[in-house]
Amino acid sequence: MHRSSYARMQWFVENYCHSPERNLSVLDIGSCAVNKDDPLQTYRPLFAEDKFSYTGLDMVTGPNVDIAVNNPYCWRELENNSFDVVISGQVFEHIEFFWETMKEIARVLKAGGLLSIVVPGPFGVAYHACPVDCYRFFADGMIAMARYAGLEVIHASSAAAPKNAPDIWYETRDSFLIARKSENHQLPDMADYIFEKPDFERMRSGFIPDNYENKVYYDMFAVRIDGSGTLHELKNMEMVYLWALPDDRFYIWGTGGQYELHYQTLVQRTRPKNFIGFLDSNPKMQGTELDEYPVMAPQNCAHDKPDVIIIASHARKEIMENIRNILSK
Repeated sequence: MHRSSYARMQWFVENYCHSPERNLSVLDIGSCAVNKDDPLQTYRPLFAEDKFSYTGLDMVTGPNVDIAVNNPYCWRELENNSFDVVISGQVFEHIEFFWETMKEIARVLKAGGLLSIVVPGPFGVAYHACPVDCYRFFADGMIAMARYAGLEVIHASSAAAPKNAPDIWYETRDSFLIARKSENHQLPDMADYIFEKPDFERMRSGFIPDNYENKVYYDMFAVRIDGSGTLHELKNMEMVYLWALPDDRFYIWGTGGQYELHYQTLVQRTRPKNFIGFLDSNPKMQGTELDEYPVMAPQNCAHDKPDVIIIASHARKEIMENIRNILSK
């Protein structure tokens, strides 16, 4: 489980899950502890036994699974209105028909009950089938999920965090939903549904978005190098896919003012295995290190054969010409 996902669920528990009169019943959707090497395998430690009654639900039996359902979209094993809290983290991207899961969640929640879901946003997590990997979610999608199930949105955000939150909140660019089942809950009649644009300022509940796609992807320039040495300029969405599926070996060219934004956001938070290091035409920088990554002369890209070079400089035309000259030799 991602640390950012655990941080969000912990924040939800600390800020919303309080009942001095009785223990709260909690249902965790997709609870199986599949990664034995992960110290944060499940959310169970967040729900102390003296305050909560925790039940783990999954499609298969295994560690941390109390109920294995026969049908993922019809939980006959669970009664209506039976849980105070339903949670799910890093699971909905693997559910083919997640809207049906949302209806089941609404059914088993008690009136006034709370729902918390954490899922990967569109910019931070690579493909990971378990057994399939179908979706990434914006805050709009989180709101739509709640509306489809007739739930009241309390909080919805993507890549956002409370003020002064640690950097781990931004590590995997999660989207986050908190919703409530009203006393007079009913599923919406789609024949009479009227769209209402979400009020994101209110629904973020004071969280601060990091504007990742604005600061980086829309201010980023990079080239892809094919097998023939031909350069292809990457468009904005190609930059998104480059980082959402980080299989390409890449350099960052430049260690000046723009380098910090690109490096801190693309490398420092996630430590990708395919980042080679930095290129810089300044001889004084060559042979040094930045955060244990080497700074090399541009000529290195001729024999290292990177797939992508991200240009962290305003001198884009000059650098492009340098790359062409280096690869042509």
